Amino acid sequence: MKTLLYKATRNLLLVGVLTMTVGCGTENNNSGIVRTVKTAKVTVSKATQTALVSGIVCAGEEHSASFRVAGNIDQILVRPGQTVTKGDLIATLDTRDFENTLMAAESKYKQVKSEVERVTELYKRESVTKNDYEKAISGEKTTESLFNAAKNRLQDTQLKAPITGIVQSVDMGVNSYVLPGMSIITIVDISHLEVETNISATLFLEQKNFSKFIGLSELFANPIPLELLYIAPKANSNQLYKMRLNIDDEDILKQLAIGMLLNVKILYEQNKNDEISVPITAIFNENGESFVWVITDDQTHIERRKVTIEGMTEEGQVRITEGLNGTETIVSAGVNLLSDDDEIRILQPSDTNVGNLL
Repeated sequence: MKTLLYKATRNLLLVGVLTMTVGCGTENNNSGIVRTVKTAKVTVSKATQTALVSGIVCAGEEHSASFRVAGNIDQILVRPGQTVTKGDLIATLDTRDFENTLMAAESKYKQVKSEVERVTELYKRESVTKNDYEKAISGEKTTESLFNAAKNRLQDTQLKAPITGIVQSVDMGVNSYVLPGMSIITIVDISHLEVETNISATLFLEQKNFSKFIGLSELFANPIPLELLYIAPKANSNQLYKMRLNIDDEDILKQLAIGMLLNVKILYEQNKNDEISVPITAIFNENGESFVWVITDDQTHIERRKVTIEGMTEEGQVRITEGLNGTETIVSAGVNLLSDDDEIRILQPSDTNVGNLL
């Protein structure tokens, strides 16, 4: 008797558990099982194309230090890889000719100045004409100008670092004769790095549609966000247009070095019909064909819809080229458990289903 009572009690409990389990995902009514489903709206966005180009990490600022005067290099005071501060002395010219020129200019200036003082005194006494006096003043200004120019040329025999940075190269050696403007030492600012690449004429014409730039490298697990600085308006000899991009991520900057290769992925919107996409969990396959479940207008049933898929979007959704028009609501999870014309109930967001994630 006790055994029979135990079995009856166990069966009742089992039936209760099964009833509770079915009730979590379905409801029974006169028309059959009602399945609770999670749904999503079909995503409609601008059709996006990608292009991949090779780039190289370069200094955000680079200066070729040069003398303002011609002469023979006397000293090179830095070496490649050395850190310099703006204003540091980095090279000098042989100063002997400049010193001789300055001495001659100074002597001439003093002589003319003394003569002007004498003429000025005579002019006050009306012993010389106004014309002679003005000639003397003009001569003094000319010699003073030549004297100051000689001083400046002597100062220009010292070459100082135009920026704070690293010496990238020493382009001329000691005793070399250099002209004004010739590159002597190249200095780069490594505190700010950029990416330089070249794009084709086809991409150049799409630049108004560029929407995003991503740096990719085997050295980094995550993509590197890039920001467009400029695109050169004129093509180079290879019919390519130079493009510069900025790197803002300070952690990434610490790991990069000038000369490193970096692929640049360019995303741009195409001038064609909008792109339709759905979550990958909304797709199911039968007999080699792809389908989604579309919610009927009364939101009580589902219907099978055949779709044509074409790869993935940048957001990780499946791109649909045929079968949907962008207005549908579809089942986004558990699609393999459903059947044609199933009666459904849409899972609504709640305090325990934040964001409709369940």
